[in-house]
Amino acid sequence: MHAFIMFLCGLLSGCLNYIIVLLFLFEVGLSVWLFLRLSGDMASLEKLTEVTDEREPGRRGPGRSVITSKRVITERNWDAYVSFRKSYTRTMTGYDVYFALIQLFTLLGILGTVAGLYLSLNAVPDTGGIQNISYDGIAFALSSTILGIGCTVILKLLDIALSGRYIDRIDDRLDLFEKDYGVKNDALTAEAASREDKP
Repeated sequence: MHAFIMFLCGLLSGCLNYIIVLLFLFEVGLSVWLFLRLSGDMASLEKLTEVTDEREPGRRGPGRSVITSKRVITERNWDAYVSFRKSYTRTMTGYDVYFALIQLFTLLGILGTVAGLYLSLNAVPDTGGIQNISYDGIAFALSSTILGIGCTVILKLLDIALSGRYIDRIDDRLDLFEKDYGVKNDALTAEAASREDKP
């Protein structure tokens, strides 16, 4: 068992840091894709919320006429809303992958720390009751820890920018849109499914 663990630790020492760097580059590319998609989704949502009002005359007080505004969702806006929801769902699937992978960097860093320390303490047998330490293993342990935590911090900052600049604002606007038009997600899903089933 000891030999197998040493083999795994040696394998990790040769490739783990490269895996962390490659995964980091993938995450950076995914974050750029998310920024582009979310900026497009934000523009689509702004167009979607530009609607014409149905005005209804009303009266307030004796002889005083006022115009009240009631928003209605048209066929065109409904189709645009369904299309936007589908696109936004795909974007958020990519975001879920991005967010899940952020958590992986810390775990990879800890794995490298443990593997490096195991290698350093077991590389040279005991001599006179004093354990010799391999500094190559310690160097690997520290480098993987720094890479894992450093990548996590950078990607978390990008995640904060994504959430604050786009995702929170889009979710708030969607809530307002659904409140203004009385759009319910269940009704939307049923309507979209029925339209897709029609020939």
